[in-house]
Amino acid sequence: MEYDDWLFDSIRRYDRLSMFDIKHTVTAADWVDGKGLLVATETAFKDKFELMELHLPDKITDNENSLKKGCDFHVRSGGFSAIMIDCLRHIPRTRRCLVSTSDTSAIQLWELGNDTTNLIQPLQDKSVCPSLHSTGDSIAGSSKISNVCGQSVAFGASSDLVVIADVEMCKNVQEIVLPDKPGDQTHRISDLYMIDCSTLLCCTSSGNLFKYDTRSPQTAVCAWQSRNSNTLWRMANADSGNLVMLASTEYDVFCVSAGDFENWMQIDICDSEQILKNIHMAKQFCIQCRGDGKQFSLSGFNGNVYVYKVPKSQGSRTCQSVKTEFVHDGHMMNSSSQSEDISVVKHMWLPGKQIVVSMATDGSLHAWQHRPHSK
Repeated sequence: MEYDDWLFDSIRRYDRLSMFDIKHTVTAADWVDGKGLLVATETAFKDKFELMELHLPDKITDNENSLKKGCDFHVRSGGFSAIMIDCLRHIPRTRRCLVSTSDTSAIQLWELGNDTTNLIQPLQDKSVCPSLHSTGDSIAGSSKISNVCGQSVAFGASSDLVVIADVEMCKNVQEIVLPDKPGDQTHRISDLYMIDCSTLLCCTSSGNLFKYDTRSPQTAVCAWQSRNSNTLWRMANADSGNLVMLASTEYDVFCVSAGDFENWMQIDICDSEQILKNIHMAKQFCIQCRGDGKQFSLSGFNGNVYVYKVPKSQGSRTCQSVKTEFVHDGHMMNSSSQSEDISVVKHMWLPGKQIVVSMATDGSLHAWQHRPHSK
């Protein structure tokens, strides 16, 4: 399909669509309260990586339908890091964020721009706001950072140690030792999520899911055993924290109750053949869940984002079949070359909305809301 034809067809397929070019590949992203988006990107220089706070266009977040291409995002503040940023988390209701870089498992506290400056920069007074360090470094690499819940945040690089820190006191308060069994290997952490201030979920790249209660002895329990440990697994959660979605790069998808891990449903994607051919490209594999838990989405196989409905449960430990509800192919179609080498590196659902923001390797950033029953 030619781009002009695709753009005309978008009027039928999308309620909202806005496309923006940030020039370089996004390495990490998180929401900043209602309309802000914090993104870290590569640059043309090996020792300079950019961090930007973007403001989403009003026509995307307000109750007004729009189809528009152009610079309708705007930069509120920005800064640079000498090391690539692999993970970041905004601290709700503040002008601060937590940053994890590729050279260490420590995380740092950065301050966003304010009324006097539009510069994003690390806090320099280490006696007041020191870096938060993990001692578990058996697998080299940067830490994954959980959502911030109250004053607590969890971070860790590998499954031998996860740390819970106080973001206001800027110090580690607990070290979590994940249980091991004979023959177990240390695996990288793929995702961390705090259901509440005392309950943490940790998903490893091999697909094991650990649950930890901060009020209990400092050892987590394996709440979910991987069904296929030879693939990469990711985790996503609904805003309520009651729903956990697990997915692998071989399209194993499970919907699990966070309150009862024995209550799970396997989701069989009937039309997965169209992207399984790209399984070896899924280095940026990503699963996300809509805030209300009614939809989930997958990306990282190619330049598309695939959206599915979460089927109604027919009882515990059942298998339900779904088909792809919608494919966002705008990154491929909007590319000058329409190359198959383009891949979506990350996508996120805007909290409380049916709007997705997706980012691809060519530096394109799209905000969109698809129309129901419109592929």
